[in-house]
Amino acid sequence: MATTKDGIWTPDQEDDFNLVGDLATTASTIQSALDRRANAYRGTSSERELFTNEAAEGTIWVDTNGLKRAWVKQENEWEVLSDKSTEYYGSDIFSSVESGISVATYSVAVVKGNINTMNLSFTGVSRDAGHQSIPIGTIRPEVRANRPVGFSGYYTNGSVQLAINAAGVLSIRWADRSATTRIYTCASWVIT
Repeated sequence: MATTKDGIWTPDQEDDFNLVGDLATTASTIQSALDRRANAYRGTSSERELFTNEAAEGTIWVDTNGLKRAWVKQENEWEVLSDKSTEYYGSDIFSSVESGISVATYSVAVVKGNINTMNLSFTGVSRDAGHQSIPIGTIRPEVRANRPVGFSGYYTNGSVQLAINAAGVLSIRWADRSATTRIYTCASWVIT
C-alpha cells in the first residue's frame, strides 16, 4: 500500500483490490489527516463565537466581517493572532460627521489587534453659553468599542469632555461659556 506524508493510504499495484475495504481505509486515513491538519476555519465573528465550545485548542479562525482578524483558540477563549495594524485618517475615522464639523486630515485612528488609539482634532463646533452635549459624528464600526467610552480633550482656553456611546456616536461637552475653536484629543480603548 502507498501512504502519503499525511498518512493517507491508497491502494497500489502490489495490493489485491477490495473496493469496499480499500475505500473505507482510504476514507478513515483521510479523516485522520483532516483531524490533524484542518484546524483553520473562516466565517463571521458571530459564527466564531457560536463555534467556541466545539473548537479544539489551537484552532485558527479568520473573520469574514469587520476587520477580518485572525484568531486562535486558547483556554476556551479566542485571542487575536494578527499583529497587523489598520489606520484611518481624517474624516475616515467616522462613518458620518455632523454638518459643519471638519476633521483635521492629520487625525488618525490606529487599530492593532483589538486596541484602538485615536488622535483626533476637529473644528466647527460652536455653542451658546450653558452646559451642552453636542454630537460630532458616528465613529466607524471597525474603530469603536461596543460600549460607552469617555475621555478628555482640550482647546486653547480650556478642556472638554468627550464620550462615544455604545452606538458609536461621539459627543462633546463644554464648560459654561460659548466658544468656537479647534478641539484636540487622544484616547485608546479595547475593541470588543
